[in-house]
Amino acid sequence: MVVKTQIPQQFKSMKSTSIGGRRPICVDCKTEMIPEKNSILVCQHNPAGKPIKIWYADLWKCPMCEYEIILGFGSGAISEWYEDSFEGWFKDVEYHF
Repeated sequence: MVVKTQIPQQFKSMKSTSIGGRRPICVDCKTEMIPEKNSILVCQHNPAGKPIKIWYADLWKCPMCEYEIILGFGSGAISEWYEDSFEGWFKDVEYHF
């Protein structure tokens, strides 16, 4: 069964800019998510919990339930743990995974 939901007017004109030209869909609300913030800093950790890479990515949010996801990572990490610049980038990281 397909359920159609009403997209708030302020979001109707926003261009789909995600993977494959489509926005991510909130499974619970069955509505397209919207970009909340572009170019956030995200830190990737190894299985032991050590920070190893820092990436730029985009934060998306469901306009109905406010669930958030991170996607749209850049083509490569902007810094890795062995580089001199890592600590400088790490202090500005907003999200960790």
